[in-house]
Order: sequence, then C-alpha cells, then structure tokens
Amino acid sequence: MDFKEASVKKSEELFGLVKSQPDGLLKEEAERRFKLQKNDAIKFQKISWLVILLRQFHSVFVYLLLVAAGISFFLGERTDALFITLFLIINACIGFFQEYKAETSIKLLQKFIQWKTRVKRNGQIIIINAEEIVEGDIVCLRAGDMIPADGYFLNSENITVDESSLTGETVPVEKISHPLDVEPADFFKAKNIGFFRTTMESGDGELLVFATGKNTAVGQIVTQIEEVHDQSGFEVGINRFSSFILKLTLITIGLMLLANIFIHNGEVNISTLLVFAIALTIGIIPEALPLVTTLTMSQGALRLARNNVVPRRLSAIEDLGSIEILCTDKTGTITENKMEVAEVYGEYEEVIFWSLVGSATYRDKSGSESKNIFDRALEEKNSDDFEAKFNTKIKINDVPFDPVRKRESVLIQDGSFHVLIIRGAPEKILDGSKDPHREKMLLWVKEQGEKGRRVLAVAKKIFADGYDPKNLVSYEQQADIIGLVSFFDPLKDTARQALLDAEKLGVRVKIITGDSKEVAGWVGYGAGLIENPQFVLTGEELMRLSEEEQVKAVEDYDVFARTMPLDKQHIIGLLKRKYIVGFLLAVDGASDIAREASDIILLNKSLEVIVDGIREGRKIFANTIKYIKATLTSNFGNFYALAFASLLVSYLPMLPMQILLLNLLTDLPMVSIAMDSVDENDLKKPRGYNIKDFL
Repeated sequence: MDFKEASVKKSEELFGLVKSQPDGLLKEEAERRFKLQKNDAIKFQKISWLVILLRQFHSVFVYLLLVAAGISFFLGERTDALFITLFLIINACIGFFQEYKAETSIKLLQKFIQWKTRVKRNGQIIIINAEEIVEGDIVCLRAGDMIPADGYFLNSENITVDESSLTGETVPVEKISHPLDVEPADFFKAKNIGFFRTTMESGDGELLVFATGKNTAVGQIVTQIEEVHDQSGFEVGINRFSSFILKLTLITIGLMLLANIFIHNGEVNISTLLVFAIALTIGIIPEALPLVTTLTMSQGALRLARNNVVPRRLSAIEDLGSIEILCTDKTGTITENKMEVAEVYGEYEEVIFWSLVGSATYRDKSGSESKNIFDRALEEKNSDDFEAKFNTKIKINDVPFDPVRKRESVLIQDGSFHVLIIRGAPEKILDGSKDPHREKMLLWVKEQGEKGRRVLAVAKKIFADGYDPKNLVSYEQQADIIGLVSFFDPLKDTARQALLDAEKLGVRVKIITGDSKEVAGWVGYGAGLIENPQFVLTGEELMRLSEEEQVKAVEDYDVFARTMPLDKQHIIGLLKRKYIVGFLLAVDGASDIAREASDIILLNKSLEVIVDGIREGRKIFANTIKYIKATLTSNFGNFYALAFASLLVSYLPMLPMQILLLNLLTDLPMVSIAMDSVDENDLKKPRGYNIKDFL
C-alpha cells in the first residue's frame, strides 16, 4: 500500500488492511512478519577490503603496465620489471588506504545513525530497533523522534514533522489524524502521513505502519534511481586516452616493421626486430601515471578531509573538478535551515513577548520546555527583562495548535485578570477583527508572503469573570490584535561568496528544492543567483512542458521549487545530456541511504567546501596533464626517433635494455609533479581528457 491510497482511508479500514488492532500486534505475529519482510529491507552494498584492493587495478593503463612488466621480465630486464611492479604496488597501497579509510568512516556513520523506537505490542509499549518495525505496528512518537516507517497518524497532539530530508522544505509540516477527501498528488499534501526518516518536530502521537523498507516512499525512490557506477568519469577519460595511445603505438610499430622488411629487402632478423619493437612499445608507456594520479588525489583527499569532506573513492575528487553544473538543495547548503525573525508589525518587544507567552508548547507548568522552530526564533529576540515578566504570567489552560483551526490559545492569569492569548495564521486571527489597521495588516502579510516568509499573528482577550476556562475555543474570535511577526530561513554567511567562487571556476549553480516558489525565489535572489525572485519554475510546471521545452527550461532556469525527489532526478537527467552535472544534498538527518548512494560525503553542511573540492579536482587534473604531456613528449620523441633511425641503419639504434632503462630514469623524477603547484588560469574552467590537447 502506498501513502496516497492510505491517506484517504479511515483508521478502522487501515487496521483491517494491515491486519492489526488498536493494542498493536502480538509479539509472535510481529516476529513472524519481521522474518517475512527481511527481503524488503533496504540493503546496503557491503564493500570488502578485497573489493577495494582489486578496484585499484581496474584500469586499462594498469593492465598495460602489467603486460609491460611481464614482457620486460621475459626479455631479461628484471630491474625495469621490478620498478614497474613497484610503481603499481605503491599506487595500489595509497589508493587502498585512502578508500578503505573512507569506507570505514561510512560504516561508523551508518552504525551511529541506527536508532531505537517505541512501539505498542499486545497493549504494552516496548523499545526496539527501528529496523525491526513491521507492517501493522503502532509506533509511539514524540518530539525529536525519527519516524521508522511510512504510517498513518492515529492521533495527533500538536504534531509537526520536519520533512526537509524528503522534500527540502524548511518549515515543519502540520499533521492531522483523519482521512483526506482526495488522494494527495505528492508528499506535500499528505497531511495525515508520517514518512520514513522524517523527524518529529513537536507533539505526540501514534502511527499505524503500512509500509517498511523498500515499500516506503523513500525506499521506492531509492529503487527507481539506483544506478550501477562501474567507472568514474576520471577512469573513463584515462582509459579512453590509454586506448588511443595504444592504437597509435601499435599502428606505428606495424608500419615500422613493414618498412624495415621492405627497405632491407627482407635481410633482417625478425625475432630481434620484434624484441626491439616490443621494447619501443613499452618505452612509450608513462609508467608512473597511476602513481602520479593516486598521489595527487591523495593530497586532495587530505586537504578536503580538513574541511570534513569524505570522498568514498579517490577518483571522485577528480570527477568533482570536471563539473560544469552543480545542482543543490537550498536547505543547509545555501540557507542555515533554521528560522529567524525577519520583521515585526507592531511594538517590537510587546509582540515578541506575547508571541512566546501564547505558545502552548513553550513551557508547561513544571517549567520544562518544548520549543518549535518559531519559539526558538522568538526566544533569540527576547528583551533583557523577559524572564521577570514571563514569570508573572501563570498558565491556567491551553488549546494546542490545530492544523484545521490554524491557531493555538493559552489562558494565563495576569494580576487580577485572566488573559487569553491567541496566536496562529494571520488569516484566521484577523478574520472578523474590528481593528482599524486590519487592512494595513493584511497588506503587510501579503508583502511578507511574496518574500517567501512565514507570518505569525498574535492577539489577546481579557476576562474579568463569567467565562468557561474549559471552552477557550469559543472565545478566540474578535480578539485585540497585538501584532504580527514574519520569519525566514537566513542565508549562510558563506553562500554568496561560494556562488561567486563557483562562477569564477566556470561552474553554474542551480537550486532544486521542495520549498515554495516564493521561498525558493527569494533565496535565489538573495544569494545573487537570479535577478528576479519570480524567475522560478516548479516541478509541476516543468512536467507540463513537452520534452523539447523541458530541455530548454532546465538550461534557462537556475531555481526550481516544489520539486519531488523524482523531479530532481529528472532535471539532473535532462542537464546531463549536455553537461557534466554534480548534485549536492546537505540536510540534517541525511540518512545512510543517501550516504550509500553518494560519491562524496559532507560532514559539515556547506556549499563552500564543495567549491573547494572542485578546485582540488581541477588541480589534480592539471598536474596529471602536466605529467602526461611532459612524459609523452619525451617518450614519443624517443619512440619516433628510434623507429625512424632503425630504417636508416642495418643494426638496432638502441638495445631493448637501453630503451627500458632510459624510460625508467626519465620517469622517476616525474613523480614529483604530483606535488606541483597549479596556475590559477588552469582552474578557471572544467576540462576533460581531450586527445587534441595532447596532440
């Protein structure tokens, strides 16, 4: 059952469909289901040390060098064979060490993020590993819990859920516990569903599980976008270049052999000439290339590690340097992923103070705190005398936030008066208000909304006596407006500079987020990515276009809003037809699923470190090209000089041993190029292994 189907069912129907009951499953039944659903679990590829080691030899160039070492040994040039083998062993050891260390870090991260959850079974609440949750379980959730499976909320006490890891939307989603009238088109409209690996921001409730593992919304996405990465872009480039060199060499050798036989009228020692040709072929191979590339990438990995960036494979760093377009979610990379007070309508300190007093979850009678993101933002703007003033207000009763009413109320005793504080959505608080400034307030709310900001209204009603404290909802209308507060997710201090640095490197950045069009537009505008906050395309608008129009749209637009995970995949797929594309996602609670699918992992959320990574990738490429050009210039010079000379004299111009020794002596000092500095001009644009450049 998927979330769309479940969202329109009554809880009684769902209990029947998943064969469960309000007291939960029996222990024996849960264990039976767990054994049956193991095949549906999201499995992670376990990479053994042997696989990592063998991966170091998975290259056409390495194969060539192994053949060269074998032939050298067969020809009696054991010293040359030894040094070629030594180069390969050092290269494999360095690569293995770096990649094994990265895999170990990933395993530790995955182990770290395993968690426990509370579940009701046979009427008793017990604590189990989240991975042991089965269809039909009733999960007991409270603020701070990560949801262990897809489920239907059976009850919802002021529940809001942080779904940024799924949708990219910063503001927590308010949840309800009754069926929807129509099936939701996407995650955003599934108000009664809790999704796997999203986080409870506030409230308490029970969740009836209807999907686990691969059957969850996240699991289905993983299944659809799962790809097998046989080779990196770096490996493909090197292999293509290696194949070209090999073909060119073999053609030249073939022509040389035929020319020798023709010019000398067949009076040549074929076996001697063949040995000479093989030595020439080996002599042209840049033997230290694998070692040079591994050393340069290891240096880059060490520099990135200082910024808490973990490359899962070394070649991913070089791939990073080839990026032409970087697609990123805004949450946690360009913005801080937290709410701050933007503007206040009304007397500043009064509005802030009463907004906190009017929070049903800010503090209970015992003084304990349960702050939502708006309370935390308001608290940062407290006046110095806040505590003294707050302690004079005694809470009598409250009505928690209700997604239908879109407001909450708190009844307090303030001296000899009882005061009802109401806060919530402006359209609900201002509805029916007789405040003379009501129209101005509505205009202010509209302006804030156009800037992608969330607005909270706060009002109060004073009682002397003659009211029912247990029926506060009936008194919420026509209260006196105290003021309005708008909130926004601020840009990171480093965001603008990171985007400028990316532009200098020839990398175009595109924001693809699940947030609203207004929020995405103002973030893109504030970061300097777009000149008009209206120039934003939603996932729904994109999918209505023809394929040809979509290809043009993804190139023209730099900000995409209200995108589902599969929309993001589609956008990236369209861009990859023409460009080399990287995708960056950095949010709190990024799951082991995301880590498993990634090439590079950020332990610190920042666009800046990825831009630094692109620079490192460009440096690696530049030094690799330096080595290849310097070595091939020398090797090809020797190759063609000796091949041509063999046609002019009746003896071999150089012995095979001399050719191999010369190649070895010229290659050894070239290893130092791995540590060389790089000119800034070489970093300005992405480059590939273009054969024309080498020629």
